[in-house]
Amino acid sequence: MIADIDQYQDDTLLRELCWEIGQRFPETFSQELFSLLAVYPHLGFLQWHVSQETAARAKACKNVSSDNGCSLVIRVYDVTGVEFDGFNANHQYDIHIQSLCGCYYLNVDRFESTLMAEVGYLFSDGSFKPCIRSNVMYFDRPRKSSCFRTAGLYVSSAFRRVFPVEDVKCAPVFDGMNSILEKADVPQLGAAIFLNESAVSDNNHKERPVTRFLLSVIEKCRAMGAAPQVFTPDENLISKVSSYPLIKRARFLSKEIAAHFERNFKPSSFGCVQCHDWYSAPVAMNVSRKHGLPLIAVIHSLEIERCCGQKSEISEKIERLEQKLINAACGVLVAGESLREIVIRGYGKPKESVFIVPDTLTAVSDSNTLLRTIECIAAMYISRWAGAVLSKKETINNGR
Repeated sequence: MIADIDQYQDDTLLRELCWEIGQRFPETFSQELFSLLAVYPHLGFLQWHVSQETAARAKACKNVSSDNGCSLVIRVYDVTGVEFDGFNANHQYDIHIQSLCGCYYLNVDRFESTLMAEVGYLFSDGSFKPCIRSNVMYFDRPRKSSCFRTAGLYVSSAFRRVFPVEDVKCAPVFDGMNSILEKADVPQLGAAIFLNESAVSDNNHKERPVTRFLLSVIEKCRAMGAAPQVFTPDENLISKVSSYPLIKRARFLSKEIAAHFERNFKPSSFGCVQCHDWYSAPVAMNVSRKHGLPLIAVIHSLEIERCCGQKSEISEKIERLEQKLINAACGVLVAGESLREIVIRGYGKPKESVFIVPDTLTAVSDSNTLLRTIECIAAMYISRWAGAVLSKKETINNGR
């Protein structure tokens, strides 16, 4: 009904209309029903509706026209292991009720049992006349759920971030990360990620592990409102420099990545720069220094570990690159405690600037574990990026 609101200005008329509409609710059931549901092993839920006609027929069999000679009850039966015929239940008991329509929470003290119930009349001579019968419901014993799904939906405060997650156990991590992002004075937190893994990989090895893993992580970062962008060398260019010495190849590809970055992106749209290992260091340090962006270094391993004391000219050059990267970075992410100690003691990085993010590239054996790992690592990455943006702004301001 649509009408001009002016005609309802009279308070009396409004009250009458509200009363008239209110009388239509709640709607009555159009048919009889009796349902028994298992809430959990200790608790069941009963809901019923018996028509007046059915109730009258039940009472008529005893020539009872009123409720004086009978009581309305729910009779609960334990029918575990039996084909119920109305009289062969293992156990039964009555619950007195007041209305032909209602609901009731049923306490269950018999585990691994099958229950059913009837609504009917209990007469003064002890006889019982059922009106309606429920479904059969099995109540298991308390045990660990057979459902191993851990997926859920993350909803931040004020619904600013809503996205599905594969493991609800990561919720505390996302909460902490969301809190940091709320404090970051940027509408969308962008990170330029430089990954030059091609410089040290076999040209025929298209499935580069760090690149593949990182691209999966990026999807989780974007779900949190971050805007990371991965920069890698052109595949056609890689084959042309495959004969170059290792260090020269890494530096050459780094220049190409930097040129691509300058041509196609505005540095001001990024909040920080991130790179993985020494082979990505030249381009990342160059962009960070040129545009005043904080640098996050992700170290999966160090040359001092890889060479096992057998140093060569190449090893020494790689070590110097790693030293420069660690010195230039405002934050260093490492794969474990032992690597963190090397960065702190061997390279002189302050311990408050070195963070542990477990390296699971070789430990992940199934897709479910991979998805859970991605969530945790994505959370750590974004948290460090946000913190780096804020601390770098303070450093730049103090330096000026």
